[in-house]
Amino acid sequence: MPVNSFDNYFMSWKPSLKRDGTPLYKALARRLEEDISSGKLRAGTRLPPQRELADFLDVNLSTVQRAFRICSDKGLLTGEVGSGTYVAYSSATEMLSGRSLEIIPLDITGPYPTDYEEMKLIQKELMDRDDFLDFFRYMPADLSKYQREAAKVLKRAGCSAESRNIHFANGGQNAMAAVFASLFRAGDRIGTDPVTYSNIKHSAQAFGIQIVPVEWEAGHMSPDGIVYAVKNYSIKGLYLQPFLHNPTGLIMDAATRKVIADLAVEYDLTVIEDGMYNTLVTGAPETIFDLAPKNTVFIFSLSKTVNPALRVAYVATGDRYSRALAESLYSINLTVSPFILELAYRLSRDGGMELLTQRRFRSIVARNAVADEILSDHGLMPNPINPHRWLPLPEGLNSLDFERELRKKGVAVWASERFTVGRSSRAESLRLSVCGPRTEEDLRKGLGIIARELDRYMNTENDRVNDDEN
Repeated sequence: MPVNSFDNYFMSWKPSLKRDGTPLYKALARRLEEDISSGKLRAGTRLPPQRELADFLDVNLSTVQRAFRICSDKGLLTGEVGSGTYVAYSSATEMLSGRSLEIIPLDITGPYPTDYEEMKLIQKELMDRDDFLDFFRYMPADLSKYQREAAKVLKRAGCSAESRNIHFANGGQNAMAAVFASLFRAGDRIGTDPVTYSNIKHSAQAFGIQIVPVEWEAGHMSPDGIVYAVKNYSIKGLYLQPFLHNPTGLIMDAATRKVIADLAVEYDLTVIEDGMYNTLVTGAPETIFDLAPKNTVFIFSLSKTVNPALRVAYVATGDRYSRALAESLYSINLTVSPFILELAYRLSRDGGMELLTQRRFRSIVARNAVADEILSDHGLMPNPINPHRWLPLPEGLNSLDFERELRKKGVAVWASERFTVGRSSRAESLRLSVCGPRTEEDLRKGLGIIARELDRYMNTENDRVNDDEN
């Protein structure tokens, strides 16, 4: 029997455990998964301490530890030593659950309102060719022309890679999966920003790789924080977005990029540099890849800056990683179809890719002007060229709760919990995708709802403070 009485004791989770011959740790893991799936345990819920839960269930501590480990490996739980264990917030689960057509999508990057005539003409030309069936094979026999053209695109993104070391993946997320599969092992740790691109967390979990938050300094990964993570967590690599960081939109200064590149060489870290928005930055930015090419894998996805359906990522490496990455892309079938590869090649060669990027840039600037007009008084972080904007919330307003309330009002946003690594650095904010809504009218409507709800919250808080003072 449990040593303590829990009759009048608060616990965030008091599961019942069937003792039907199934190993207790498996039964507990199943119960935990069921309660998360049903919504009984909401995302962000802090679970009871493992010893406390073991006492409540009258089981060994190891039973709870093994159950939590099973669910953590599935990406259902997240936690940090000294901070407790929490139900993870999975953006993938939310997206798969579907959405009402009446919801204004400020959470994900949708199809931008632009003209894709160049893509239509190229596709028609390819389909009219006598050898069009060649574009429906697994992969072209010779990739050299595609690599040479990709090198020109990467040069515009600030990455001076040799064409022979450029590989192709079916989108940026698949490129990351190939990097994890080829250059890391289960149990390895990599350092990221305390708030980072949400899908990197899910991809890492799928490969058994642990994410460690690296301390920030002035909104960027701190060199001292990297050294600390190396010495205390034995990290093997880093994932970062130096330009137009997702979700905050920040741009890392040149001095910090240089120090990080030097540290990568000194400690032999593998840097995954995500340059998905680099071509939106004026001029060719100096990348960490160019500063430390032997230690860096540079990923550039066309879907974010050219067309959402153009699922092509150019992955640049040095000689050190090139062979392993190529084998990984091939063995787990993450390569690009010849048709899409040829389409990207023609767009770049004939200038269509540059035109589409410029149109998207103008659309982003115009929509950010709308966001500034409506939310600048609410602390919206300035950035006129980023498709995502970071909105810090007033003190006391929980981002997950506010996300749910906004959805009831007809607006979908992403809470900072989706991007937070660990708990100690959690920032209560929202990420807004200004290019998610199909029309500027919908954008204005969605942002207006957010502004009104923030005003309502602040008025309620002011009334409460006045009542307390009186």
